Amino acid sequence: MSNNVSINKTNKESKKALIVGLGISGISSAIALKQAGWDPVIIEKASERRKGGYFLGLFGLGRSAAKDLGALQYLHDRRSPTSVNFSIDRTGITGYTLGFADIPKSFAPWMMLRGDIENAAYKALPNDVEIIYDTVPEAIWQNASEVSVTTKNLKTNIKTESSYDLVIGADGVFSQVRELAFGPHEQYIKELGYMICAYQLTENPPDLKLDQGVILHEVQKSFTVFTFKDHPATILFTYKTDNPQTERKKDPRKRIREVFGEPYGEYMEFALDQLDKADDVIFGTTDQVKMPSWYRG
Repeated sequence: MSNNVSINKTNKESKKALIVGLGISGISSAIALKQAGWDPVIIEKASERRKGGYFLGLFGLGRSAAKDLGALQYLHDRRSPTSVNFSIDRTGITGYTLGFADIPKSFAPWMMLRGDIENAAYKALPNDVEIIYDTVPEAIWQNASEVSVTTKNLKTNIKTESSYDLVIGADGVFSQVRELAFGPHEQYIKELGYMICAYQLTENPPDLKLDQGVILHEVQKSFTVFTFKDHPATILFTYKTDNPQTERKKDPRKRIREVFGEPYGEYMEFALDQLDKADDVIFGTTDQVKMPSWYRG
């Protein structure tokens, strides 16, 4: 065996789980397993936890799940009771339109940022759950009693082999765990043919109050400003594409300008200026994962 591979033996007195991915689903899985008496370990490809994010609506079922996990106490609804959305074109406001804030109160989601949910889940995560950064899975194989995983530290290139009772892939649509355990992405990912570009503003657009959002709808593309009562707005651009995988490799700061074209109008112009300065930009494809089964062995 190579000198840079070490072997860890699992303590079979408690069930041990490896969770790949320190996002919302990975942290939530670790909390639930811990509550059930398991010993979860989380590995994360990045060097630190990602705290930013785009707009999300947390509906009733999500709030129930957050309560069960002990995370609901760290969340609050950022929706303004006076929130209003305007329809716009390239010249300015054309009238009123509907948005998430217009869903009837008994069904309405809590409006927040992705980072709000991840931060809440992280606060609810027991302190004794081990988190290992800069680490990815390289190989997965199993027998009737356990699953063995080779992981690699991206900074040191050191590989480690460990055995677990369960491995959970919480590492996104293009999951490395799914690829290792089930096969290539092409077998399971259905491309929906749209791109999204999402990010936070540092300040709200001029001439808009804190609780006022705008939505631009055009053929095969849209631009939305989501507003909150206690946080700067977030931006979402969407557009149709025939080649998503090629598109996602492009520079979003340049590509959004190309797709939407001038004249941008005052609200989109402001958003594009902010895009140039944004630290955490989500630019990716819209995809659906379809599998005959979500588990194996």
